[in-house]
Amino acid sequence: MVRRNPPLTDDEIAAYERDDSPSYISKTRFRIDFTRSPTAFAFNVEARDYYIRHLLRAMRGGMYKNSGIPERYVNEDHIGSAYDTYMETCRERYRHVVNPPTSEKIEKGKAHSRRNSRKTTLFSTRQAALMEHGCDHHLDLFSLLDAEHMSGDETERDEKGNKVRPPAFLIMNPEWMSDEYRSFMHTLDEWHYSKRFTKGKDTGGNFPRTRKSQSKVVTAPAPIGLYRNCYSMAYLAKLKPYQRRALCIVDKDYNFTLPALDTEDQVGEQGRENLDGDGDEDNDKDEIGAMDSQAIGKGKERVPVGI
Repeated sequence: MVRRNPPLTDDEIAAYERDDSPSYISKTRFRIDFTRSPTAFAFNVEARDYYIRHLLRAMRGGMYKNSGIPERYVNEDHIGSAYDTYMETCRERYRHVVNPPTSEKIEKGKAHSRRNSRKTTLFSTRQAALMEHGCDHHLDLFSLLDAEHMSGDETERDEKGNKVRPPAFLIMNPEWMSDEYRSFMHTLDEWHYSKRFTKGKDTGGNFPRTRKSQSKVVTAPAPIGLYRNCYSMAYLAKLKPYQRRALCIVDKDYNFTLPALDTEDQVGEQGRENLDGDGDEDNDKDEIGAMDSQAIGKGKERVPVGI
């Protein structure tokens, strides 16, 4: 890929700018300059346009008819979206070949991927817990969230920087979460953990990872369009009016009520140590009305899209 798509030279750029033909890009002259902007560099923009039109003509002419691609995706918008996604991957690969990342950067990338994977698992198990306990109505809340909005964690290490044994993870608390919201998520984790036991006996399988509470609070993107009691009052107080308006906060409280677990499903003290613990935060029970209602804005309730 790097060999076939070298950066355009100054002479090649000048030749392109002088060309007055309807389309400079052709089947035999298709090329991408991965060192320049995909949206601001005219050559790349024309290459994208050529690719979309060429593929669209081919598909409508009968090529790829056995590919199983639904007809609703055979249009410029969907092809363009797929092209952009693939080009981002190509750009990343190009950068890795031309400027190989250091081993430290590679390890950071792997650690980031592992954290995201754990967030995705957390996102899925919490929704599964709701469905298993007949609380599907709370899935409406999850339709406003993504895996990235789950609390992340980092590996616990000893004083020498070595990983503790057995492995444990320290929860990184997003500053936007309210105590009420965090407690709700914590309960879902208890429900998920309770599946490990039937009448007090371990049912087998991989043991849930140990996640421990800590006071560390991290800055993380807050989800848009949640109910006002999902957000920490301390967090909202730090935002400027336009930032609060951008959150499109629903101007009423969410009902976090959940049924209690049956006695035989209760999680013991040892089990609780393996749950997504909640860090202490300032009490968020203050009236939201104490804040400028104009600054907060009245977000519209979204239509749940399901899971």
